[in-house]
Amino acid sequence: MIDAEILTITAELLKSEEAEVREQSALLLGSFALSAIARQFFYYAFPNMKALLEDDVLAVRTATAWAFKQLTVNDDGCQRMVDQKCPEAMIESFIKRSAIENVTKDDAQYLIYLLEAFVNLTFSDIGIEPLLGK
Repeated sequence: MIDAEILTITAELLKSEEAEVREQSALLLGSFALSAIARQFFYYAFPNMKALLEDDVLAVRTATAWAFKQLTVNDDGCQRMVDQKCPEAMIESFIKRSAIENVTKDDAQYLIYLLEAFVNLTFSDIGIEPLLGK
């Protein structure tokens, strides 16, 4: 059974000074994202996840984008993300990282995960609104 303590501990580990700890924490959260029970506790993680979209380490950014993509697989995850203003942070990061002066081949998987999340958000009525006008 997934317990709130696991999510809160993992959310705190997203702030670790060690990049590998941040990356693995994001991957663990992405794995939890498919559980309806776990999604109830994601509000602990969202502020840190949004911050990691601009982490200096590509592997951390990519793991975080994957976790967001996992959350968008179902409507409940989309709703929780919209409530916490996650799509806006994702859009800002996507625009910054895909700008011609910033984009690199290494960023490809990160950008693809964000694009997949955006597509999934558009399947949810609540997810379309934050994407408009950006």
